Amino acid sequence: GIKTHIKINDGCIMIHIERVAGIEPASLAWKARVIVDVDSSLLTSLIQNRT
Repeated sequence: GIKTHIKINDGCIMIHIERVAGIEPASLAWKARVIVDVDSSLLTSLIQNRT
């Protein structure tokens, strides 16, 4: 599977993707990338709105 960690440091969004033991289908990896992309854009808009 895939684990994603999103950290915000000084307004910079860092996304860490960890591959966990096990073989995941290509579709699962694709979904994980999409989720990360959506989360990063949402966090970016939240930070921009907060300032």
